[in-house]
Amino acid sequence: MNKKLRALSLNSRLLLFAIGLSWIFVSISIVVGKLVVESTVESIAEKSLESGADLLTSEIESSIERYAQFSRKLSQDRLIEGLFLAYESAFYGSAFFVGEDHNIYTEAYKKLDQRYLERVEAFRVDNRVQDIFLISREGQVIMATLKPESNPNLGKNLREGSLKGSPLASCFEKALTNSPGTLCNTGFFLDRASNQIKAFQLTRSDAEFEHLSEGISRGDVMGVVAIELNTEFLQKVTDFSQKFGETTQAFVINDEQKLLTDVIEENQKLESLKSFQGDVSLKHSYIKNIKDDRSLYGQFEDHFGNDVFVIGRPIAGFNGPWYFAFEKAAREVYQPINQLLISLILAFGLALLGILYLAKIFAKQITDPLMGANRSVGALANNLGHDSETVSQEALKMSEGAQDVAASVQETVSSMSEINSMVSSTLEKTSLSTQSAAEIETQVDTGARQMSELVDAMREIDQSNNQLENIKRFMSDIEKQTGLINDIVFKTQLLSVNASIESAKAGEHGKGFSVVANEVSKLADTSGVAAGAISDLIDSIKNQVTELLEANKAKIAVGQQKTESVMTLFSTIRKEVEHIKTRVEDVSMAAKEQSVGINEITTAVGNIEHATQLSLEGVTNLERLTASLASHSRGLTQISGKLESITLGQKVSSDQGPKERENSTPVNSGREDSAPRLRSLGSAGDVSADDDSFKSAG
Repeated sequence: MNKKLRALSLNSRLLLFAIGLSWIFVSISIVVGKLVVESTVESIAEKSLESGADLLTSEIESSIERYAQFSRKLSQDRLIEGLFLAYESAFYGSAFFVGEDHNIYTEAYKKLDQRYLERVEAFRVDNRVQDIFLISREGQVIMATLKPESNPNLGKNLREGSLKGSPLASCFEKALTNSPGTLCNTGFFLDRASNQIKAFQLTRSDAEFEHLSEGISRGDVMGVVAIELNTEFLQKVTDFSQKFGETTQAFVINDEQKLLTDVIEENQKLESLKSFQGDVSLKHSYIKNIKDDRSLYGQFEDHFGNDVFVIGRPIAGFNGPWYFAFEKAAREVYQPINQLLISLILAFGLALLGILYLAKIFAKQITDPLMGANRSVGALANNLGHDSETVSQEALKMSEGAQDVAASVQETVSSMSEINSMVSSTLEKTSLSTQSAAEIETQVDTGARQMSELVDAMREIDQSNNQLENIKRFMSDIEKQTGLINDIVFKTQLLSVNASIESAKAGEHGKGFSVVANEVSKLADTSGVAAGAISDLIDSIKNQVTELLEANKAKIAVGQQKTESVMTLFSTIRKEVEHIKTRVEDVSMAAKEQSVGINEITTAVGNIEHATQLSLEGVTNLERLTASLASHSRGLTQISGKLESITLGQKVSSDQGPKERENSTPVNSGREDSAPRLRSLGSAGDVSADDDSFKSAG
């Protein structure tokens, strides 16, 4: 993975970094935002459900209390006392007997209904009850507000008739024994005859007046007033819960976990009738918690296994506790969160695109100067390598020329030794010149030939002077190249300063490049020092060559003068060979003078040989400096390759630059015995981009 990352360009790395950082920020923001919003939404849902539960339970409790007040008020109304007297008289007057179920709707009943029913019906309608009927002390239902054809209770006997043992009959017996105003509720139950859910509330009614003709005294029990509750009132209250949300649902159950209201969940209806019939068994996971904890809020599963938020609380219902549940689907509660998350993701996506665009611009601002500096460093390295190779070739030529000069000097020394030997021989033979003129003539010829060779040698020395002049011109060319190197060093330092400024602008991301810029500056300084050293050595060599040329010219002039004298002398000897005897002394003196001249020439030739050795040493030093320049050129090439690897993500060779990897050759390939590089300037390994100094600086 690390290798793959290193293979990417700096642009790609910066973009990946921006993407990763943005993704982390987006993820954290979404998670934190989701947690915060979830907590807020859950709190809002709790308050919404709690306010709805307060409203609905308050309405249910108010309805229960209204029914209770109506029952008490109705049982104490004087109209009810008169109705008991009138309808009971009609029952017995129609020859009906208690203890049996009868169809009591006779003409007498019809007349009573016409007289009283409208007023009682008004009570029923105003108080929203299903039916009002009167039960005599014997358990006979003697009056009802509903029409007989739709009233299953009228004429029935609760003790011996079809309603015997029903919840209504049980509550009737309790109501008779209760004190006046005390209610007896049947609670909700399934009426098998009508297959409907019904609920009754019964109250004993006592006589407020004496009715002596009927044998009733004040305070006697007149009977029981029963009202059939409208069980739909609970359904209407719980249906109002739908105003609080699309999936909000409220329902009420009794202590036997029978539904008192219908429940609609996930488009499926749980009917209260089927619950009482035993066809529906509630599976809500929280119902037991409501009964146990008395009050409940939390997230649970409903009958169909869906997650819902629920507020549950007990209610004092008819004939025992009821349990109210107000639930809302979790998906509706969290729907704003999902919408918010989608909005956040879209917003963060747009922000990410903007960040990527800005990151691309930022990366371009960094990599473009780097690439420019890299190209400049690469060009500098190429030029420096080319110049060092040129200098090396010129130094090689100078070395060869110096070696030729040294060989010529050796030949001249040898010739001068021979001349010295000949002069000595001449001196010896001058004493014997009288013995053989022919021998003298032969020696003169030999002397003339040797002098001709000396002339040739002097010409060769003159040619060597011409080569020294060439060396001097080469030194001037090298001095010009050294000036070019100094100019390159100056430009390199400027590039290093610019790179340092750009790396400082980049902050933390530019630290690595700042190290590279510092090392480039160090290499430029080192190159400047090397160029200065080369310039000093060239000046020294030029001075020495100049001095050598001047000395050689002087010596050559003297040699030419002497050779001309010797040639003249030999000519004179040839002409005056006949006067040898008489001029032996003159010849001897001339020979001595020749010996002195030859010694001087030998000394001059020795000086020339010494100067030639110095020239060879200067060429050797020049070769060393050239090798050092080549080493620095390779170091700059390595740095250029490293910069290219960083900016473009390409695998660049650590030995060569991107353009000279295949074509470059060693600078001193033409000389196997080239001198070692100067340690003061370092080697290629010292300036490698992988050097420890780079790593430690980073």
